[in-house]
Amino acid sequence: MKIKKQLLCLFSIGVLSIMLFAPITAIGQPLQGPTEITFWYTENDTEKPGITDLITQFETLNPDIDVTATQKGFFNARNDYQSAYIAREEPEVFRATRDWVPEFANAKMLKAITSELTEDDLNDFLPIALKMSKYPDPDTGIEEYWSFPQLVDTPALMYNKHHFELAGIDLSELTIETSWTWEEYWSILATVNSTDDGIYATTLAGMFFGAQPFYFGHGGNLFTNDTVKFETIAINTTESREGFMFVKNLTNSLYTPRWEEQGWSTINILFSDQGIVAMVSQGPWELKNFLDNSPEFNPGAPGAKVYASKDNMGIVQLPHDSEGNRGAPVGGQAYVISKNTEGAKYEAAVKLCKFLTSEDVMAEKAKGFYHVPARMSVMKRDDVMNHENYPYVKSYYDAVLAAAVVPVDHRWAQIEQRLSDRLDEYLSGDLNLDEFISAVYANWRIIIPPEGVDVTEPEVQIPGYTLSFLLISMSVGIIFLIRKKYLINSK
Repeated sequence: MKIKKQLLCLFSIGVLSIMLFAPITAIGQPLQGPTEITFWYTENDTEKPGITDLITQFETLNPDIDVTATQKGFFNARNDYQSAYIAREEPEVFRATRDWVPEFANAKMLKAITSELTEDDLNDFLPIALKMSKYPDPDTGIEEYWSFPQLVDTPALMYNKHHFELAGIDLSELTIETSWTWEEYWSILATVNSTDDGIYATTLAGMFFGAQPFYFGHGGNLFTNDTVKFETIAINTTESREGFMFVKNLTNSLYTPRWEEQGWSTINILFSDQGIVAMVSQGPWELKNFLDNSPEFNPGAPGAKVYASKDNMGIVQLPHDSEGNRGAPVGGQAYVISKNTEGAKYEAAVKLCKFLTSEDVMAEKAKGFYHVPARMSVMKRDDVMNHENYPYVKSYYDAVLAAAVVPVDHRWAQIEQRLSDRLDEYLSGDLNLDEFISAVYANWRIIIPPEGVDVTEPEVQIPGYTLSFLLISMSVGIIFLIRKKYLINSK
């Protein structure tokens, strides 16, 4: 009996010890907090509130995840990400455009997310959106998906209905399916142009994006069969040259402002802010900004015109040639995950990407921000089809389906940039057409050298007689210095 009492006493002491010390032990251990991830997005200031709202929604649905979202200027984002990756300061999730995805994948900066895409995803995402996400793994050569598609885009022609009405153009014949031939387009330019009233027919960005509708719309191409090789460069074909000459003639015409007054940063100002051009080739990413902030299209904007309204914006498709070729190549945005992301952070990053590319979120962005969804199911939803913004989204959705498809290649950003730089020189008059084409060939030869040739740096040839002259001159100079030093020392 005594032993039982002793055991009972020991048991009681043990229980009491657990009760007393357990809380102290728990306090001494680090508490498991939420998983923190960083996210860089490239939407402009008009779209920024929509992104912050989505992040709030995501964190509400996932209280165990904290997202630090940072806005990055689109034109600097690519370089910022590359620099941050080298310094191991890159975000877990980044919004990347069409040609950045294969570039980053080839540089081994991304996680392959093939296993994260379900069968439903593969059947629902637009084929072109999936194509822009797929690229061979640089180590294994196996085709992998590297991004979660968010949206697709391509330019169309936005026009100011007020200016068209003043020119006597019947707007009832213009629908979102309308696409002029190049001859009809030139006639429209001549009709709507009004130098006396200070109204130009159109404006364009000198960079290659602004010229793509003219180039591809004449049947031109950059590479034969979209095979990126030096031997398949196709910018010197008859169709390609016609496209380049057309945009050059337009630049020199009275239908556009002077060359030095145009550019990527000014086309929006001339069209939407000042309202002095009747038509511009632009993408859906500017619709929210134009319709919300422009005195041409929003009666509530500062300095709004008497005719300002959302209905003053018209959209038609890009011009086409006799073969039906029209449009710039398809672009798009997608979410990528850094290769350095592991464990809980990776799981959180995948959750964020799947949320941002879900059908519900894409529908919300289509209705609120005119995004052209990367999921086909979104365009079939009643809430999207019955929304007042649907006609605008549908016009660009149709443009995407009819646009040219460019190769997915890790060198594409460099290829396009070199062409853009030389094109600006051609359009400004610094180069003629043949010089422009030759310069592009020379630039591309370094990026995509001919088969079996390594031309990472231009080879400098020194003629034999020149080299001999240099050696003789150096020898004479050395002898002169030695003789001079000997004479000084002998004194």
